[in-house]
Amino acid sequence: MQEKMHLAIVGGGASGLIAAITASKICKQTKKITIFEGALRVGRKLLATGNGRCNLTNIHASAKHYHGDTRFIEAILRTYPPQRVIQYFEELGLLCKEEAEGRIYPYSLQSATVLDVLRFNAEELQVEMICDCPIHKIQSQDGKFLLENHQQQIFIADKVILATGGKASPQLGSAENGYILAKQLGHTVTPLYPALTILRTPPEYVKALKGMRSHVTATLKCNGKAIRHEKGEVQFTEQGLSGICMFQFSRHVAHSIANKQKITVLLDFMPEYSVSAIVNHLNHAVNLFPHLPAPEILKGFINKKIGEAVVKTAVPHSKEILAKQLTKSDFKSIANAVKQFSFPCIGVADWKQAQVTAGGVSLSQLNSSLESKIHKGLYFSGELLNIDGDCGGYNLNWAWISGITAGKAAAKSLCHKDKARVPTT
Repeated sequence: MQEKMHLAIVGGGASGLIAAITASKICKQTKKITIFEGALRVGRKLLATGNGRCNLTNIHASAKHYHGDTRFIEAILRTYPPQRVIQYFEELGLLCKEEAEGRIYPYSLQSATVLDVLRFNAEELQVEMICDCPIHKIQSQDGKFLLENHQQQIFIADKVILATGGKASPQLGSAENGYILAKQLGHTVTPLYPALTILRTPPEYVKALKGMRSHVTATLKCNGKAIRHEKGEVQFTEQGLSGICMFQFSRHVAHSIANKQKITVLLDFMPEYSVSAIVNHLNHAVNLFPHLPAPEILKGFINKKIGEAVVKTAVPHSKEILAKQLTKSDFKSIANAVKQFSFPCIGVADWKQAQVTAGGVSLSQLNSSLESKIHKGLYFSGELLNIDGDCGGYNLNWAWISGITAGKAAAKSLCHKDKARVPTT
């Protein structure tokens, strides 16, 4: 027996849940709205966001913090600014608070609170949630959509929202089925890359620095040209460079490496000081500690292990000499290395460590309501689309506003369809 519904939402993550709630509110619970979730429960990935605190949005959200088909989302960003997102959640019963750098969190600082509020609202609005039911096939037939799961059960829907999420963090339930479904209906999927993840370097560049941290100004260079700058804490791992400022580079690194381009990260460990100022401090340090082993001369300036790596790289023979044997030329080389310590990038960490997917379904094939131009009644939302944001709440913000946009458009289309059936006198 084939089960029928008015609106099928494939994916029970952030954008799918908010889309269902939005649609059900507009339809005043008169339509059967069903979420199909492949995992055993909805919102599993949501629980892991923001280190378990759920960075909902950011008050600085704007197009400049997004990548991909950004020209197509400017109207959505204007329609749903951060304050409206916050208000929307307050209407759902969730209190929010602002923390550093404009990041908005639930007042409880618990992701579980956000998921509970979404789930409670969906249940009260009689949204059906079918879990452990991945949809692997979809087709358009006679103005309706036929969805099929792995047990070959068929579901028929008037409207469909694909909100399956991306490839990032497969251990939390992410999969590629959304891209497969989109392609089945004739949509283009751009190349996919792990984003907001660790930058990989040759092991010998970071082996001695494993576990170290430092606040830096970082520059990303592609084929020798600076393409992005970031400030923040860098963390050295076995794989390479971690920390938020490195995560911001990752989508560019993944794309550039895939296109055979040379990528380098330059770290400035003393951004408040000029090269000449560092040279002066080095000269003073040598006068104070002439018998100190040369590699330790930066001890009073920056992290001990980082300082030793910088000196040994800038002055290779420093391992065999004392501080007093360093020359003026050595001082300048060390100062330059402090300001521009170079790491070649050979890629990014795998999908398991990525927080988000760069690339996805092309927005050029959708209208401003995120409805397909190929199949009327088919909508998209969230990470599945070729939109990814910077670290800081921007990706969840996109999940919310794209889900609201798609849910609202689908619901209005259903309501309009009902009105069209009513004969006029």
